[in-house]
Amino acid sequence: MLLVVERLLQECDRVVANLIESWEEERDVERKLHDTANPYFPSLVATTQRKAAYVQDDDAPDPREIDKVLSEVAGIAGRWALFKRFLADRLREDIEKTSTNTPEPAERRTFSVPTTPTASQKDLNLSEEPVEALPRPEIVLINSCKCITLISTLLSKYYIPLETWYLRSVIDKAHRLSTVTASSDPPQTTTTPDDVFYILKLVLTRLLSTGSNECVEKMIETVVKPIVERDFAGVVRRKMEEIYATGAAGQGRSGVTGAAGREKQERENRNAFIIYLNDLDISASHMDTLIKSTLSSPIIQQSFADDEVQPAQAEFSSLSSLILRFKSILKWGIEQLFNQLTRPKLRSLVSDVYKDVSYVLDEDGYSTAEFQDVVRKRFIKAWEALVDGFKATFTEGNYAMFFSLAVEILVRPWEKHILGMKFSELGAIRFDKDLRSISTYLSSQTAFGDAREKFQRLQQLSTILNLDLEEDPDEFYTSSGINWKLSQNEVRVAAALRVS
Repeated sequence: MLLVVERLLQECDRVVANLIESWEEERDVERKLHDTANPYFPSLVATTQRKAAYVQDDDAPDPREIDKVLSEVAGIAGRWALFKRFLADRLREDIEKTSTNTPEPAERRTFSVPTTPTASQKDLNLSEEPVEALPRPEIVLINSCKCITLISTLLSKYYIPLETWYLRSVIDKAHRLSTVTASSDPPQTTTTPDDVFYILKLVLTRLLSTGSNECVEKMIETVVKPIVERDFAGVVRRKMEEIYATGAAGQGRSGVTGAAGREKQERENRNAFIIYLNDLDISASHMDTLIKSTLSSPIIQQSFADDEVQPAQAEFSSLSSLILRFKSILKWGIEQLFNQLTRPKLRSLVSDVYKDVSYVLDEDGYSTAEFQDVVRKRFIKAWEALVDGFKATFTEGNYAMFFSLAVEILVRPWEKHILGMKFSELGAIRFDKDLRSISTYLSSQTAFGDAREKFQRLQQLSTILNLDLEEDPDEFYTSSGINWKLSQNEVRVAAALRVS
């Protein structure tokens, strides 16, 4: 059987070599390779570089032709991988059947060194490790044929460079034709993520269909990851940077003057920035879905031999690093937006809420404060003005990140302000009610509900302020069993705010 397969593979070498030679000539792939060697993609370069660059659109390759060539290369490689698996399985079955019926010649037998060394082995200081098994004869035979080299060269010479150009070209086109989605329902995004990930799924599916782990590893590590990170995520970040980079100079160039004009420009800038943030959030979700759906589909098991499936799955799973990259840029963008538009307004929020408010209350003062409920009402009004427009335009995940950041920044000056006040017994009770009502309000504004966690330090300050004057705060700190976020010194400072 081995002799028959050997002669069959020799004929395969001849046929495949002729096939590839005629295919190269018919598809004129050398010219296509030359045309795509030094590409220029206008949307993938910075604006300053774009002005100086030159390209002749008439000479640019047609992506549809490149796509057709790539599908043919992947088809050739995939059929060879299938034929190779078929031969390996049949030869293995034949060899196993033969070995069970015919004793193996002594000169071809391989033995493993026993795990328990004999006395003579100890004297000779022989290794106790088993002898490495020799490669299976069917694998040696298949790997010795010229088709292995022919297909590997086909993938490295044509497939990888052309697929690199194709992926970059469709990402460039997605950026150039990007428009805001027509849906009237928030959140708004652009068409770019859907366009890019539709093609990316096709590219990755075609890559896996080659049945070559070597090609899969090289493509994912040196092509897919860098291109998606640089040409997609990186370009989105650059667009976000350009929105606020020009500042007042940009407003002047666009003819924006007066308070109304500046307000309109700020609103447009904010909406554009948020749409890019939403694109990144959607992209992270698309990438996660693409990885999970591909790993759960049968394509890898159908395209690779049993011992090649796990490495292919592991390499494909490594694309999850792109999700982390999307989220990293997303976090940077939300922080930039927050610092540009929200943080300045937060600086005065606490002082405005507590303007003319005192927590040194007698019974009449407590009743008046209870009736007016000034702190809660002021806070809700100020908070709604602060987040106005964000909840409706952000994706749920982005709003959760923005909301969490806002609350985190808010509680710091709040603690500082509280530590500058004095509290009577009734005042401490009123403060606790104000704090709980605001915490409840903020928790009701989101589905992710982590607002209460960020109020833990303030809530512990309230707990200390509501201790009896006779109670020792140090003893309470050590014996209460509370998971303290405050230090013992901070507890003493808070206790000193109480007045009789």
